[in-house]
Amino acid sequence: MSLSKVTGAPREYRVNEELSLTLYPLRSLHWGVIEEWIRSKIIGSAKDVIKDDNTLTQNSRDSIMKTAHQVAAQINLMTCFGIGKEDEPTKSILGSFEGMLRVIHQAVRTSPAQDSIPSYKLQELDVIVGSDIMMLSNIFLEVISISFPDTKSKGVLEKNLMSTK
Repeated sequence: MSLSKVTGAPREYRVNEELSLTLYPLRSLHWGVIEEWIRSKIIGSAKDVIKDDNTLTQNSRDSIMKTAHQVAAQINLMTCFGIGKEDEPTKSILGSFEGMLRVIHQAVRTSPAQDSIPSYKLQELDVIVGSDIMMLSNIFLEVISISFPDTKSKGVLEKNLMSTK
């Protein structure tokens, strides 16, 4: 195993002849951004349901939003990685095309600093990846590999992230 894999050093991912992406390991604050995005997806979906359904009573609307906020408050990426109680909805959101793209977005920063900004906009990464799901999953797994360099956990993380029951 290379020193860069063991230390979680940044890695270059060659997209094509002209383009390489520098991928930095994700740290706690970066995962927090992802957790917040997952929470907003859940709450946003509930808002869409109550906005588009004129037959719902106010009590039903309140109940839907309360449930969405309760579910969102329990979002924890550790469950996605098979640590603790598994959370299939969270794992499904993280393993979606957009979820993987957002993880990659956090990894393509201007420097390894926690507060550095991504070197590409999310939409630019979307254009780079296009509809190439294999490229997307390979880059995603590379980010997971450098973010969690412990080889014992790597296989478990990849298996848990890329499979749903």
